[in-house]
Amino acid sequence: MNINKGYSQDEKMLRKYEDSLTSLSLIISLSKDYVEKENANNILLKYFETVLETKNSFNYPFDFLKTISLQRSPDNLCRIITWQLTASDGSCKHFGFVQLNPKKFIDTLVFRLYDRTDSIAHADIADLDRFHWYGAIYYKLIQEKTKDKTYYTLLGWNSNNQLSNKKIIDVLTISEDGKILFGADIFQGYNKKKKMKRILFEYAKNSTMSLKYQQQNKSLNNQKLWMIVFDRLIPLSQNLEGVYCYYVPATNIFDAFIFDKGKWNFIKDIDARNQPTKIKKRKPEMGIVPKK
Repeated sequence: MNINKGYSQDEKMLRKYEDSLTSLSLIISLSKDYVEKENANNILLKYFETVLETKNSFNYPFDFLKTISLQRSPDNLCRIITWQLTASDGSCKHFGFVQLNPKKFIDTLVFRLYDRTDSIAHADIADLDRFHWYGAIYYKLIQEKTKDKTYYTLLGWNSNNQLSNKKIIDVLTISEDGKILFGADIFQGYNKKKKMKRILFEYAKNSTMSLKYQQQNKSLNNQKLWMIVFDRLIPLSQNLEGVYCYYVPATNIFDAFIFDKGKWNFIKDIDARNQPTKIKKRKPEMGIVPKK
């Protein structure tokens, strides 16, 4: 984005803010000195909150923030901003904000998220809020609406530690008065023993797990439907069952969630082989935000 006479004063100011945010985010991503990274992150948190509270900031894209993920809801009600700070031992801490559209809410419009991943018991069934957040970098936001509620389903990535990565399907809901909550009892059939409010996947550090929202056949020769498609994870050997840092994707075995009647319904054995991959030459990109 270039600053010229066609831009408003607010946009020019936001562009200057973005330059500072970009510099800080690159230190967080690239510096080998953890103290320097942590100091930059503390400054970025305070600065970002101030920027998001600036007039007209909700529609500003922040295109230059390559190591920070910004996901906007299709109804333009909110956007969620997330990133991570990684320590030398491979552990990570997540940070973020939820920003609400000022045209649709009167009260607080910017909510900082506080990562409490390590202290959340039974995270897959817990009701969480912004002060108790299961941290992740979100790379996809899916909006689904029922008669009386709108669900913003989030696909995210968590680099966890030196042994494993995690991926997550979480749900954000926003009340009419602007209260935000994470987790919803809308996952059906995935676990028959308990009602899941978010889905967590953990797998070996040297593996790559696919978790995408895409059109696929429910089964062979069926009509294509939009669904959350993911690799089925299995242990490297039978005696490692339950030790998730030794889980890897099974070869060409995919499961999915399909949204129907207000629920994400679990479907086993999706035929996901009909997605041809086109290999394109591209220049390396700087950033840690996973691609969709």
